[in-house]
Amino acid sequence: MKPRIIIAPNSFKSSIDSFRICQILEKELRENITEDCIIDTMPIGDGGDGTGYIIARNLGSIKKYYRTVDPLGRKRNSPIYISKHTAIIEMADVSGLRLLDPEDYNPRTASNEGLGKLISKLYLEGVTKLILCIGGSATIDMGLGVIKALGAKFYDENDDEILVLDMKNLSEIKRIDSSLLKRYHNLKIDILCDVENSLLGDNGAVRVYGPQKGVKDYDVELYVEQHAYMCSFLEKMFDVSLADMKYGGAAGGLPIVFSCFFNVELFQGTEYILDLLDFDNKLIDCKLLISGEGCMDSQTSFGKAPYIIANRAGHSCDNIVAINGQTKSLPKVFTHSYSLSDYSSDLNEAINNPEPYLRKVAQSIAKLINDNNILS
Repeated sequence: MKPRIIIAPNSFKSSIDSFRICQILEKELRENITEDCIIDTMPIGDGGDGTGYIIARNLGSIKKYYRTVDPLGRKRNSPIYISKHTAIIEMADVSGLRLLDPEDYNPRTASNEGLGKLISKLYLEGVTKLILCIGGSATIDMGLGVIKALGAKFYDENDDEILVLDMKNLSEIKRIDSSLLKRYHNLKIDILCDVENSLLGDNGAVRVYGPQKGVKDYDVELYVEQHAYMCSFLEKMFDVSLADMKYGGAAGGLPIVFSCFFNVELFQGTEYILDLLDFDNKLIDCKLLISGEGCMDSQTSFGKAPYIIANRAGHSCDNIVAINGQTKSLPKVFTHSYSLSDYSSDLNEAINNPEPYLRKVAQSIAKLINDNNILS
């Protein structure tokens, strides 16, 4: 068997996507490595922006556009990837923060209603499996906007219907009529998460991710209380434990509500893609693995894509190389590290024009391989 090199980077945020990184590295390695080998390229995501496209490429999906609404209820066309009876949706394309100007951030009323409208349309068209990548959302509504769009009704203590939900009135909900949601009992939903935080606590959805979605300091505790109320309400309604659920704080608590009302499995996004790509079997003949991200720092070891990839390869591959835009901290699982910033005197230049520096890094890796007979 020929020796194998695996190239599996995450995108460098605001710089270059993982597909282009793979193209450049593969070309340079093929031109500069002296020994014949197999080079596998595996662009990777973590459940955040771009993950849906990566999965769609591997499933041979067709891109279609559907009419829906953004987090503020404004009409828009959102891309969906379709493969037979499977649909792939990125929340960032439907109710994502990047769809809004910063002055429009409104976590109190931002809703996932648009996602609910898409699910309804897709199900009526025969979709039976949904792969939902939930990174990059602009919402903290726990996914209540989704079930409302799909027919759930909410009632207050007087049994009057609550027609408008926002993050300051969740505690007014005393009853949920979810009977219309039963029509979706055959829909299988895989939720890909890019963070593992639970809903509540110091590392909960509002305290950690609320500020980047526009939550003001004076609203943090109020919104945490609303989340706590709704979590307790659902625990009693379904006789389950939710407060400490892994991934429960992703996308503003959406996994909590989805786990209660739909047929759902929660996954770490990178692990899901690696399984889809049969990564472990490809490691059998792997002599060198390359992964990386825009900025590798102390947070990388807390479940970021390059760390997960390197960890899974660690038992099979002796040479695990990090290629990053810049490296502030390197997890021990990596045996070598290269940063674009080391090849440029100007960090902004390396970010805005990464391709020539990637080529230089690839040439340095080829020299490492040749000089140390890594493929022998």
